[in-house]
Amino acid sequence: MAGRSETTRYRGDKECDMSDPRISPAAMRVARPVADVAESLRFYVEMLGLRHLGGFDDHDGYSGAFVGVEGADWHLEFTSQARGSALGAPTDEDLLVLYLPAEQLQAAAVRFTDSGVRTLRHQNPYWAQVSALVFRDPDGYLLVLCPAES
Repeated sequence: MAGRSETTRYRGDKECDMSDPRISPAAMRVARPVADVAESLRFYVEMLGLRHLGGFDDHDGYSGAFVGVEGADWHLEFTSQARGSALGAPTDEDLLVLYLPAEQLQAAAVRFTDSGVRTLRHQNPYWAQVSALVFRDPDGYLLVLCPAES
């Protein structure tokens, strides 16, 4: 067709520039089903120190909570279904890695330890080499707290 660039595509009536395949999301949400939303809030808010940003109850059979940093363009969402669908089993490579200043990392580590949550040694030696701390959350996923300087 005359006038169309080879890098221009159309979807419906919208023109898209296909010359740069990179995206730039305005925000990010990582959503995950959990066995008990309240227990996940205890782990990620009370022990780790993230903020409880909001949530919902019985929205089309789902309840959930959002946690993160106030004003940030990202958050975690923990959901549960009223009918209790089976959760997948996480592997030791299902990691949530947070890079924290040293004082925040140490404060979180003390809160976890005081709550009876043990640090783990991850099979990937990189995490020990950079002095990261690894914890298992209530659903079996690994949380890695890594010094921001790493």
